[in-house]
Amino acid sequence: MNTTSNSNSLFHYTRTYDNLCGILRNGFKPNYCKETLLNGSIIGLPLVSFCDIPITRANDFRKYGKYAIGMERNWGISEGINPITYIVSDNISKTYSTVFDLLEKTSKQAKDIVLNDLLSGLKSIIAQSNSGNNTGEEDVMKLYQKGKPAIDLFKLLNEVQNTLVGYTKLYKSEDQEHGLVVNYNDNEWRYIVPSDNDHKWLHGEKEYIAWRGDTTQKPSSTFDAIVFNSDDIWYIIVEKEIDARKLIADILRMKTIGGNRIEDKNTLISMKLQMIKNIISIERLDEDF
Repeated sequence: MNTTSNSNSLFHYTRTYDNLCGILRNGFKPNYCKETLLNGSIIGLPLVSFCDIPITRANDFRKYGKYAIGMERNWGISEGINPITYIVSDNISKTYSTVFDLLEKTSKQAKDIVLNDLLSGLKSIIAQSNSGNNTGEEDVMKLYQKGKPAIDLFKLLNEVQNTLVGYTKLYKSEDQEHGLVVNYNDNEWRYIVPSDNDHKWLHGEKEYIAWRGDTTQKPSSTFDAIVFNSDDIWYIIVEKEIDARKLIADILRMKTIGGNRIEDKNTLISMKLQMIKNIISIERLDEDF
């Protein structure tokens, strides 16, 4: 029996029954979430949020959704899902903000150095080629090797900056929907899509609003899903017993599980039955605990 305040499962809460079924079919799709950084600026992070709150406290988190999936913790760790750090001290918060601002400035300088050196080198190679000198792949490789240390530094600074931004959060904050929220109580874990050339983060409130628009629902995710198998699921939580019966019927009709297409019919049936046995309702939890 687990007597700690943390679960061995990682729970992802969602607001609608359709979202729950979508995750069971297609896996977890990261999408942009609006976050306030320690320095007060706004950023849109592409992520999937989990928590390790025990299932007996599921009712406390209905503000995040009436439906949830509890995943095996080791699956989460293997997929790069990490617990976040909560900052309460003003001194620590200011230190983090100073380090973050310094990293951002240094990272930009490193990027500028790389781009300027590469541009200057390419112009030189083109000029020599136009003058009739023999230039080619060897010259380009020399240029790359010269700029590689600065490129590696830029990548390292970007990774450190991403970690500070993505995996730290204020101990408490104001939320338009819920008022003053003690974030620490959420025991949050995150899967975050790294910021790189292929996966853009949204910097500033204007950029986030431009993506978000004024619709009730967020735009659909454009990021790859985190896939899973049926044996990675420990709990599937619905609101009422009638939802549980409906979900059983919907699972039996599914052709994909967690983003995986299962060709073998017997394996698919076995996976469906495994998922069905893990369904539990908040209504039942209220009665039994």
